[in-house]
Amino acid sequence: AGSRIADAGKEGKLKVQIQLLDREIRARKGAFGVEVYDLVAESCSGSVKSVLGKGLGKLSSNETDISDICQKAQREVNLLRSQKESKLREISALDEGIL
Repeated sequence: AGSRIADAGKEGKLKVQIQLLDREIRARKGAFGVEVYDLVAESCSGSVKSVLGKGLGKLSSNETDISDICQKAQREVNLLRSQKESKLREISALDEGIL
């Protein structure tokens, strides 16, 4: 009985450690994205133009997926930047007593 309890405790501890590692993996992937976003976004817009010159049939499945992901990320980041600028303008207007 004591061995089962000890094993259950070890199993619980291992599961928590696995969850922590999963969290660290997600955090590292997020940090990676932040580190390379500008480089990737720049190359994505260039690659789309070069792909159009080559023809769409020349893209591998991975290249197509990467291009799609880059374009989606660029759209989302541009939208967020636009929302940020709008909020900054609201702050300026409040500071100036316009609103």
